[in-house]
Amino acid sequence: MALLRRRKIDTIDEKRIVTGMIASTAFMHKFYPLIDQNFAYFKTNYTETLAKWAVKYYEIYEEVPFQHIQDEFNMNRTKLSDDDAGMIHDLLIKISEEYVEGGGNLNVKYLVDQAERWCEGRELEISIGNAKIMHETGDFKGARQELNRSQEVHIQTSSIITGDELFGEEDIYHTFQDQEEGFFRFNGRLGHFLGDFDRGWLIGLSGAFKRGKTWFAQEFAVMGMLAYLKVAFFSLEMNDATMKQRIRKRMAGAADEAGTYLYPVFDCLHNQTGDCNLKRRVQDHTLLTDDGKVPNFDADSPYRVCTACREKHRQEYRATTWYEALDVAKFEPVYVSRKMKPFLKTHGHLIRLKTYPRFTANVSDITYDLNLMEQDGFIPDIIIIDYADILKPEDDVMDGVQKEDRTWIALAQLASERNCLVLAPTQVNKAALEATLLKESHTARWIGKLAHIDAMLAISQTEEEKRMGRTRISTMLHRHREFDSSHTITLLQKIAHGQVHLDSDFIREIES
Repeated sequence: MALLRRRKIDTIDEKRIVTGMIASTAFMHKFYPLIDQNFAYFKTNYTETLAKWAVKYYEIYEEVPFQHIQDEFNMNRTKLSDDDAGMIHDLLIKISEEYVEGGGNLNVKYLVDQAERWCEGRELEISIGNAKIMHETGDFKGARQELNRSQEVHIQTSSIITGDELFGEEDIYHTFQDQEEGFFRFNGRLGHFLGDFDRGWLIGLSGAFKRGKTWFAQEFAVMGMLAYLKVAFFSLEMNDATMKQRIRKRMAGAADEAGTYLYPVFDCLHNQTGDCNLKRRVQDHTLLTDDGKVPNFDADSPYRVCTACREKHRQEYRATTWYEALDVAKFEPVYVSRKMKPFLKTHGHLIRLKTYPRFTANVSDITYDLNLMEQDGFIPDIIIIDYADILKPEDDVMDGVQKEDRTWIALAQLASERNCLVLAPTQVNKAALEATLLKESHTARWIGKLAHIDAMLAISQTEEEKRMGRTRISTMLHRHREFDSSHTITLLQKIAHGQVHLDSDFIREIES
């Protein structure tokens, strides 16, 4: 009797699973007990072959083959059919580009969840097919046994944690070994201030109108890509052309017209007032006028900023800002293309952008587009939705508080189910327009959203700070670490040139 084994279908799931078996030891720790030498789950020869090579290596070294898989391919290439050799070759090139040369990361927990479903689905598919054949030939006992076996696999692939896992030495070892350290954080003092962000978190970003929420959300995307994380950016506020140009301007650091422009830089207040007598001070001139006023910038002035104490002598340093004149190129095709070329090669595969008209998409629509991306092999690590307040209702009959609550619940579910960091900017109320520091009381629409998030960041900026190229970031709420909502960090910016985070430090006269 010929039982079912495989049929020719799309192998996207298999390629993704084999990628995990080759590139992630953390994934293999979880997947190895599920596969249990049952390579019949794989529907194509080439994915089965790669899986066998990966398992053989793992059983010897207790880690995945990663770069060594190419050696296995070279040794066995003559034993493969031309079609299988070609498919393996192409997949290994893709894995090498994304996870070896590109330093990419795998969303392990999400991939494990998908692999468990795949194993269960394949077992059911095989068992049902076999049971059908047995039923048609009168082997009813065999058919029942087949169906019972598929039920056993369902129990085995359940995500319920047993006591053996919780307290077992092997699982404890693997948990510590596989823990992803420093999944994502900003660079510089901003990163130290905000700390690490983890997978599965929903992060809100509060800010008044025109205070740079979209620019800061974009900075999340750029810094994510620079950390070799995959980013999906969904915008309901910008069209395709605007989004593309904003990110290009950020990466190119160009101006609408070439010229010399003033950029904010950090300085020491003691340097500006002239009351610093330290030998490490870089110059002896005073910036402030005799009546203590700050003059206009003069490129011919002998005054120079001093940050000699900023890193190693913080007790002597009091941060403030001044300016420096920089020559900036024009934002035009030739210059931008030249700047983008190396970034395209190393990071171009790490981002997807999708725009919708306002109020035309909800989290369900975004999930649909994420599934399309996944079919193309793109599983994001960071999802940015700009912004939550202009998502359409998850249910058309809901409005007001119900609509807002359901939207934020859906965003939290998205973060958890996809094992991604989800960032969702949101507006604040009218009172926030005049506030120098945003607080929970400035939350607009539905304060209950704070119950669904892991952290809420806030952007505060006075008109004077905006003129000076400064803005402040604070932590309004955080579920996982200690925070003081009154503490802020100052970011230096040149928004006209797409530069959101030139530098960051703590300015006491603003924070007090």
